[in-house]
Amino acid sequence: MASPHLNRNGTSFVPVNTTELLSKPNAIGVKVGAYLDNLHDLSLQNRRFVGEGFYWYEWPQILQDKLDSNKIDPLSMISIANQIDTWDGDIEGSTEEPIRLPNQNYYQQFRFSANLYIPEIDLRHFPFESVKLPVILETYDDTLAIQNDNMILVPDIRSNDLVSRGAGINGYNLEAVDLQSTLRTLGTDWGLNNGKLTYSGVVLQVTLRSSTLSSILKYFLPLCIVVAIVLLAPSLEGELGDIRLAIPSTGLLTLIFLQQAYQSEIPQLDYLTFLDWLYACGYVISIGTFALFLWGTNFYQRAPEDGKAQALISINQADQIFQVSAIVATILIGILAWAI
Repeated sequence: MASPHLNRNGTSFVPVNTTELLSKPNAIGVKVGAYLDNLHDLSLQNRRFVGEGFYWYEWPQILQDKLDSNKIDPLSMISIANQIDTWDGDIEGSTEEPIRLPNQNYYQQFRFSANLYIPEIDLRHFPFESVKLPVILETYDDTLAIQNDNMILVPDIRSNDLVSRGAGINGYNLEAVDLQSTLRTLGTDWGLNNGKLTYSGVVLQVTLRSSTLSSILKYFLPLCIVVAIVLLAPSLEGELGDIRLAIPSTGLLTLIFLQQAYQSEIPQLDYLTFLDWLYACGYVISIGTFALFLWGTNFYQRAPEDGKAQALISINQADQIFQVSAIVATILIGILAWAI
């Protein structure tokens, strides 16, 4: 009996070596291949992308007999597990019925265009992140689970081409593409008292890395400009209190707006990204500069007329110490944030 898990979004999958699984007496190997023709509409905030391409599978007569006895449609025994918004997707078989190959195996090919969910995403190094975009193909019917008929999906890698040369997403470079076997065990038996079943799958996973130059220009350059202006403000003469006080407060507000703008592009996270750490440094520098200028302005105004020259010397020395300390602290925190 099929359980209601047409879509199992968000459940992690574990890569496996199928050699041991196929060595079992009742194992039935099914070759599964996939090819990505296009990628677009990547949304880190919604953890989704659109993938277009093909997938196919080949199975032996022994499995066809089991499908017939259990009344399972071979055209639907494998599905795209991380597909979302099925109403806005299209999966179409190349033929209405499976075809027979010269080796007497059955074969079916599909063309798909679907909105796909990204189960796992790591943005700790954002904006220099690597994004893994998977197309997860898995068995659908519980009758075909590992604990039952032991149907094992095996990557069909007779061709080295897994993705079109024209496939890509603006701002990202193709880093790697892999076709691997997976297993996934869900934490429920769907109320059928048949145990927690494990489903075999094959994942076509494309790894994209953000463009370093575009990331620097888009995210780091505005941040560096604002922080640099704040850090240069102590170079103004200490007696220009009003002008000096206006710079860090303006810089602080600018940093807030810049960070809010970039955070609208990514999901809410339970950790700080690399860029968040640098913004935190910018906030501390701005607040510290403002506090430094408050102290310097008050110190200068309260100094007697014959002591104002010495007061300016003390203020300038404090300004230089603060500038050097802020630069060194930012570099150290940046190194630590990247290593986390």
